[in-house]
Amino acid sequence: MADIPASHKEDSLKLNPQEFIELFDITLVNGSKIRAHSGREYQWHPTNVNTPWTFDDAFIKVSGFKRNSGEQRIRPTLTIGNPLDVFHVPVAEGHLEGATVVRYKIKPDNLAADPPAYEKNVWYIAQITGLGELITAQLRSRSDRQEGVIPSRQFLKPEFSSASI
Repeated sequence: MADIPASHKEDSLKLNPQEFIELFDITLVNGSKIRAHSGREYQWHPTNVNTPWTFDDAFIKVSGFKRNSGEQRIRPTLTIGNPLDVFHVPVAEGHLEGATVVRYKIKPDNLAADPPAYEKNVWYIAQITGLGELITAQLRSRSDRQEGVIPSRQFLKPEFSSASI
């Protein structure tokens, strides 16, 4: 068995993998916005906006999200910290159910990149399932609702030669 060269060992110790930062942009039904990150405060300047976005320090996370190529619907759970019951009034007034949740997954080096490279997920809050020190809510994709509209597909010639009009 061959020995691993010392230079390979040194290089392996220099590796610095970066975890994704999850930035959440929540638009309530009344139009107000919550931008939060579970950690320290971040400022991010997407290229299509004039002023940088500030993501405040808050406890927020999405759990139960996975990629699926089948027909099974994935409904992740959003958990938001609720210190001093600040979200009780918006929940009671119905501003949280139906809110749009956008999660940006971005690496720390890409926060300052132009254009920024990120992964974007969009859901809406379908139902508040828990209200207390933590708010838990069921998330659904935008097409997973009764009034959701999916663009139609046109089966026309020449792509579909057997189609007749």
